[in-house]
Amino acid sequence: MKGVVSLTILATTAAAFEQVVLGQVDRGSEWTVFPHPIKRVAVIGAGPSGLQVAAELLEHNFTVRLFDRSPGPGGNWLYSEEYPTRESYPDTRLEDIIKPWVPGSLPHREYYLEGDDGLTLDYRWREHWQPSPVWWGLHTNSPTSITEMPDVPYPPDSPFAPHQKVVSSHVRAYATLHGLNVNDEPTVAYSTLVERIDKAGETWNLTLKRVKKIENVDLRTGAKQAALEAEWWQESFDAVVVSQGLEDGSEIARELEPYAKHIYVSSKDYDRSKLHPFRRRAFRRLPSACSVVAEVAEFRSLGNALNGIKDGKVVLKDGETLTGIDEVNIKLTYGCRSQLINASTRESDGRRRYRNVHWTGNYIPDPTLAFTNTRPWTTVRYQAYGLAKIWEGTARLPNEAELWRQYESARYTFFWDLWGTGRSEALLRQWVAWLNNESLQHGGRLVNHFPNSNREIFSYFMNWEIKEDYISYANFTDFEHVPAWQWGQDDLADALWHEDELEYGLW
Repeated sequence: MKGVVSLTILATTAAAFEQVVLGQVDRGSEWTVFPHPIKRVAVIGAGPSGLQVAAELLEHNFTVRLFDRSPGPGGNWLYSEEYPTRESYPDTRLEDIIKPWVPGSLPHREYYLEGDDGLTLDYRWREHWQPSPVWWGLHTNSPTSITEMPDVPYPPDSPFAPHQKVVSSHVRAYATLHGLNVNDEPTVAYSTLVERIDKAGETWNLTLKRVKKIENVDLRTGAKQAALEAEWWQESFDAVVVSQGLEDGSEIARELEPYAKHIYVSSKDYDRSKLHPFRRRAFRRLPSACSVVAEVAEFRSLGNALNGIKDGKVVLKDGETLTGIDEVNIKLTYGCRSQLINASTRESDGRRRYRNVHWTGNYIPDPTLAFTNTRPWTTVRYQAYGLAKIWEGTARLPNEAELWRQYESARYTFFWDLWGTGRSEALLRQWVAWLNNESLQHGGRLVNHFPNSNREIFSYFMNWEIKEDYISYANFTDFEHVPAWQWGQDDLADALWHEDELEYGLW
């Protein structure tokens, strides 16, 4: 029955060598020096990116702890019927968001029964997980040739664009192979939320919370009853890697169409003639029962929820106000908000996911903090190896002044974009050249470029899927003739790649 009005918000949305430590070299070194050897590393997020980083660090003999709030590996690709189906109505201002309660003394345990503090056990359990961007009918928007983790190939008869269940099994296979699945303690800590990250001296302190289901025995009757156990504690590390996933909302509208009376899709105001073909495809695939509206300016306060969220007012940037909405489906790529990483924020260039983060993923003011900042299926394998080499001492990271110089240089901001473009090719070639150069000088394995055969399959698939002949194998091979000093030149994109307005990435 089509009785629901839905709003979807769409956005483009390690070691044979010893580390160099302070006290052993001149502090004016041209390279980054660490205050002490890095041995213990926390990896936050067990999606495809986080799993690869954790596996690489383990291979390089680091002590690794992998944390994820979900009950198993997969990140955005972990689907479960137990996940919450929606976010709360987003009418709370950022400045009014209440910080998570953390006990004053740690470690600490709390036990909850049904109805404690007016909350159900189901609510507490789902609140700990948070909604997932994966729904049952989801398929990938890229072929398996570029949506594949190392060491665990898909079966030969797998479809080009597999169902989320196939991808989830693929990711779990990688986790099992590398000792990062549910039962692989003490390396992994699933159902564990990182509540806080603090730096004290040279040590990162993580405040953690785990929630698990238990049975409680009523002492008066002896009857068993369901309960939840929440545990808070802290762990300390020499370095931290934050791994966040990406998501997009165009396809969910197609899944909602049979059940919704009308769907509003909130999006930026694009000149569609200048959009990349892949982005145009997303708009073409929106269902007929759908209206594309302006970006959301604010969600007016509900006051009460006696009538669901129908009384809420969604104010758009063009002045229009939407009312009578039954469901709000937020499909944005969430940014990482932190007082720590925003302390010296510089202006964003509109392409990089994180400010103040070097192309290697290291946070420039403190390179013992790192972020996965590239495509999980194709480039993170190089980044994971690079972080392991930097922290073990077999790769040199420039000093802070040079990191900032590169951060602001067109040569190094040319990276990050749609797979198959000059920008994505430049980043891959930067990684391969840098890793092999460092390994030849300081030890370590050499790496190969991403397989050309996978690129060719990708080219065939995308032209068929998008219904436009926008990419070919030459997109990859032609870039072999572009020297690094030309990366970032104003005319390179238009001359070689026709990248007039690339605001959407095939990550």
